[in-house]
Amino acid sequence: MSIVHGGPGPRCFGLPLYDALTKGVTQASVCLEDVYDFDLRNSLQAIKNTTSVQEAQKLISHHNLETVLELAGTLQIVTKQEDILNLLDKTAHWFVIERVHEAFERFKEGLAQLGVLQAMTENYEKFKEVFCYSEVTLTAELFGCLFSVHYSETGSNNRQLEGLVLSRWNDFLQDVEEKTVELTFRDILFFVSGIREVPPGGIELHIGFLHAPEQCGEKSKFPKANACSRQLLLPVVHGTYDDFKKDVTFAFTNTRGYGYA
Repeated sequence: MSIVHGGPGPRCFGLPLYDALTKGVTQASVCLEDVYDFDLRNSLQAIKNTTSVQEAQKLISHHNLETVLELAGTLQIVTKQEDILNLLDKTAHWFVIERVHEAFERFKEGLAQLGVLQAMTENYEKFKEVFCYSEVTLTAELFGCLFSVHYSETGSNNRQLEGLVLSRWNDFLQDVEEKTVELTFRDILFFVSGIREVPPGGIELHIGFLHAPEQCGEKSKFPKANACSRQLLLPVVHGTYDDFKKDVTFAFTNTRGYGYA
């Protein structure tokens, strides 16, 4: 439902599960590292590291693997090293995918209800980013591109001031990237929108400016945000970049959830 409505995907699937869903169970490749049972994985790895068929057979008995291999349908007489590797691959594939066949089929049916499964199959690489984990590093340039700016009238005094503020904002994003402030792009994103990850379909954020005085008669020195419209309002009162940086950092690091600093 989150994906259908343009929200973030789970980004927690292993590649074997994703390939089984999009390419078919028999086409999904499973390696020993994908076996999530610690003891079984270690036992299979120990057999893989053997240098002879006799040693492999001894380890199968020593680790009491006959029952598991029988359940997997991979218990067989091994006569050469290729037989051992084939046995290990098939056992890992059974444990990770085939063993949970009924749950897998129900999950697959659920994904098909709103067309997600078909979209995954037709757009393999794109949806792999949505379902499978990959570390995305935001840079100042990439993060800045998420924002569209709402300027005042061209030629006005406010417009000239906004140009200066935006220059300081870009310098601030550069400082965030270079880690010279105790802040991350995820913190800023949460302040503006209430989410900490950029959705797979992207997100459009907006920048405005706090030209109007507060109820006290003075202009705000802290940024404000409207998470519903995903708008960040930047202060325009600072005489120096250092003052701007200090107050903006304070707001982002001390505001819990939505609202004002």
